[in-house]
Amino acid sequence: MMGNTLLVYILVVSVLMYIIILGPSRYHRDGLVGKAHILLAKAPRVITVALATILLCSRKRGDAVAAKLEHYLFDRKHPLMQIAYLIMTGGAIVVYFWSVFNDFLNSGVSRFHIISGPGVTLFSLLCYVKACYSDPGIITSETIDVDKKIFNHDGSLYIAGNDCKTCKFEKPARSKHCRLCDHCVRKFDHHCGWLNNDVGEDNLYWFYLFMVSHIVLCSYGTWTCFHLLTHICDVTGVWRGRFVNSLGEQYPATWYTVSQYMIQKNTAACGELLFMGCVTVMMTVFFFYNLYYTAKNMTTNETFKLSDLKDHHAWYATQSEKYNHYLEIHGAEKLADISPPEKPPPLPDLSKGWIYDKGFYNNIRTVWHSERAQVLEKNKRTQSKKASLLNKKKKRQ
Repeated sequence: MMGNTLLVYILVVSVLMYIIILGPSRYHRDGLVGKAHILLAKAPRVITVALATILLCSRKRGDAVAAKLEHYLFDRKHPLMQIAYLIMTGGAIVVYFWSVFNDFLNSGVSRFHIISGPGVTLFSLLCYVKACYSDPGIITSETIDVDKKIFNHDGSLYIAGNDCKTCKFEKPARSKHCRLCDHCVRKFDHHCGWLNNDVGEDNLYWFYLFMVSHIVLCSYGTWTCFHLLTHICDVTGVWRGRFVNSLGEQYPATWYTVSQYMIQKNTAACGELLFMGCVTVMMTVFFFYNLYYTAKNMTTNETFKLSDLKDHHAWYATQSEKYNHYLEIHGAEKLADISPPEKPPPLPDLSKGWIYDKGFYNNIRTVWHSERAQVLEKNKRTQSKKASLLNKKKKRQ
């Protein structure tokens, strides 16, 4: 019974994490996973309204409490997802080193794991902390002049002359104002709730290092748990044994019966194996999803903007057809009764390639060497050459 309960628990947690992490992605947001993500997002308000209405005996007060909670959860920067991360990760680490790691060290493995286990864990946690507090590339009045020169406006997703109403300066191409963090970020990718921080040009390196370190950590944990469980099976000879059901009937070992037996006898190791295995798969999928767009020098924000622009064009075509049909029926005298739909910016011509694509290597290189840094280095070299030429002219004179 405990084995089945553990399997159900791990499965539910894994599905919820998949929906939370990948639900808003381009490939899922219009499908079943995306709809499940929307339901999860709405769940706190629905539950809060119900509970507050019951406790306060007033639907109006319940709505007011729910509105405040919704504002806190979705319109303000808060550490709730960081706390959830620390609870899940911290809990898994404590259980692993308390109940699994010593048995693994005694299963005939190299003593090198005494260092590698805690070392990988510490490294992944340090990467997480650094990603949480790293500067994503905040645009300020001191940096705006340089930031505006890094990327050209494409006339579709980014139009020259658009000002940030909050920061009071012209928005550089590929930037975005994060309403949660209340600042503009250069080459904005997305706001990561797990980090409680924006991901942009200057901390993309730490975001990738956070993902890679956790993939390594969970892969290492999955392998050690699997090694321990197979070692226990070999030592106890469970595959050669026979099992007895509730009716007293004996039957040989199968994958199902051995799995149930191991979950009953080694619940911690089996739970860690399933949990870290699922997290490894999800983190790996998320890593390659991000790497795919990084290799094209396209941000997550730009994939959403492009999708929204396509939807806007589809809406414009439908509304234009309705508008023209209305004019055909009622004539120009009814023109004041209806306004024409607002025409969206043109779609970027992707047949010629993505405007910011610089080739695979140069795109990947921007992870650890930002395009702003490249521009500053180029300007520095140019100034150095000009100074050198000027000195040569002075010497000749």
